[in-house]
Amino acid sequence: MAKLNKGNYSANADGEQERLELQAEYLRDFDLKVFTQALDRFSIYPSFGLDLGCSRGYATFNRFSEFSSFKRVSGIDIDSISLDYAAKRAENEQISYRFRQASLEGEAFAEVLAEELSSITEPVFVWSAFVFHFFSDPVSVLKVIREGLPKGSVIAIRTIDDSTPIVHPNPNRLLERVALRDYSSPHDLSRRIHARKLTEQLQAAGFENVEMVSETILSSGMDAQEKEEMRLIWFSFYRQVALRMAEEFENSQRETFLRDYDQIVEEQKAIFQRDDFFMFANLFAGIASV
Repeated sequence: MAKLNKGNYSANADGEQERLELQAEYLRDFDLKVFTQALDRFSIYPSFGLDLGCSRGYATFNRFSEFSSFKRVSGIDIDSISLDYAAKRAENEQISYRFRQASLEGEAFAEVLAEELSSITEPVFVWSAFVFHFFSDPVSVLKVIREGLPKGSVIAIRTIDDSTPIVHPNPNRLLERVALRDYSSPHDLSRRIHARKLTEQLQAAGFENVEMVSETILSSGMDAQEKEEMRLIWFSFYRQVALRMAEEFENSQRETFLRDYDQIVEEQKAIFQRDDFFMFANLFAGIASV
């Protein structure tokens, strides 16, 4: 199975956990809509759920707790630090949570999945958010999942498709250069436009009755705090890319590059607060059955 390609993304980079927590709250309404549509496929709501790529469980706890049918939920993620955090928080939750470490593209994933489902005879609900676009071979991962699930199970996958860039006026087009680096290989570009390929990938893996759910978030009518939250969610992770780019320079050039980048980010904050600023963000999720 192909290996995970996250472009050296780190869930524990400076500020990233704060962004993920904010993102989980920001996308809550959309996710609950997807949960509801997916769960309506069951004749009896499932009591067991899976969260694949759960990180620290920001969305896991918040989403599954909204549906009283869930008694047990298992989260699987590659990052042990995130899982330790999630496990500690789970001690105070009413639902029984269990967290396991495994790379979804690793050889051990099928075994971990089988262990989590070993005592399950009823259909289950599988949730995954902003994970599958990272994979170099998502169909292979989806096949492992489908083959392990009981008949009648349902999967819902939130993903991205942000092929429309936002151009910011800034010296030397530094923000664009950093953004373009995130699209620098065919795989990186492909993962940024994943939603349009998700239906085909689910079908290729053997899932049935695939439907896409979408929603557009507009900056129109947002107050100052909401605009800043939008900026943080969709743009702040680019500093990880900038830091990797800075490693290519000598010390003095590296400091200049990062200083220039941080200055432009400050200018970006001001742009988001302008009365004539406009941005839209598209949300997508695919739902399919076994």
